Amino acid sequence: MTYLSYPVEMKSQRKPSKPATVSHTSALWLRAARQASGLTQAEVARRLGVDQSQVARAESGRVELSAANLDRYLGACRYRLVAVPTVRATAVDLASEIRTALESGEFENAVRYLIQLSDNLVAEDRDVVSSLAAIPGDTDDPRFNAAIAGIIEWRLSERGLPIPTWVEATSALAEQWWIDEFGAGETAVADATPEPLRRRNVLIDELALTSI
Repeated sequence: MTYLSYPVEMKSQRKPSKPATVSHTSALWLRAARQASGLTQAEVARRLGVDQSQVARAESGRVELSAANLDRYLGACRYRLVAVPTVRATAVDLASEIRTALESGEFENAVRYLIQLSDNLVAEDRDVVSSLAAIPGDTDDPRFNAAIAGIIEWRLSERGLPIPTWVEATSALAEQWWIDEFGAGETAVADATPEPLRRRNVLIDELALTSI
């Protein structure tokens, strides 16, 4: 069972060298919801009637919120907490892993998490797969943000599922990014890139986004 947060207005090859290890902490979901809502910690604190320091502690992971308190904090961001029957990592989980990998200089692992996201969106049951596309936090790298949005649009479109608003609103990169430097500049790679990625100037052969 994976916990996910949703906007209240919503209606309803290769593996990483280690699997995604995000523990679904309240900090991860609270931070992602606040950033997606465009709110500051001070604004969330005012809505909750608490000191900003309490929000900061919750987001840092120094305080693990109970489900009830997390739901309350998410409510201040106009989100709600729900549970879906899946054990697969979500876009929120993998964006967090990507950010951690990049901070550690582990670029290849960051790319493998993109592949894992693609795999998860293919493997999950159709009735649940959209739940994996909950709005992720910022990876702190526009290239990976664009890649995540492109992969989600591609895989959901393949399955005839609606595309989340946040995906459609994700900007294209100003310059082309060839994920695999060995294929940089090759017309064949560009042609084999899924259109939602190519439109965002993220270039990678479709086959490279599937684990062997």
